Amino acid sequence: VTLVTGELTLTAKNLYDESIYGTVIVSLEGDATGNEEAALKALLQNIKITNPAFTRFIRNTREKILNHYMENCQTIMNKAQTMISTDKIEEAMGYLGSVPEVVPCYEDISSLMTLAHSHAKTLDCDQKLLMARSKYVMGDYETALDLLAEIPSASTCREDARALTDSI
Repeated sequence: VTLVTGELTLTAKNLYDESIYGTVIVSLEGDATGNEEAALKALLQNIKITNPAFTRFIRNTREKILNHYMENCQTIMNKAQTMISTDKIEEAMGYLGSVPEVVPCYEDISSLMTLAHSHAKTLDCDQKLLMARSKYVMGDYETALDLLAEIPSASTCREDARALTDSI
């Protein structure tokens, strides 16, 4: 009989600010007749999701996460606003998207996400228009028209895009 022991460590960590909300360590054992691989397989099969340590971990971690977001909401919004103003839209959206909907400031977070999305569309529009102008100057009218066709008619730079399209 081969006996193996080990520990399973679970840690809940915020990827954006490196905060650790909770950790649980569960001791494990596995035994099997035969080789070490069979014993390791038995060890993994002995992980029980009904273990009270997991339930406590989830309950306590959930509470710590909510408290973190409630206590730091203004800081989160300020950091996200800085990301948006420096055109780090995807980073801002990820940062804001991690805030749970049950936090009292979620409505403000949601408004900031809408602002970030709008800013992203404006940036995309401006970039496509700039590339189209560049292609136009180089005489590559077909590519310029393709780029202009990608600009939505409801975008902020639609008038400039229409004017460039008309000049081609």
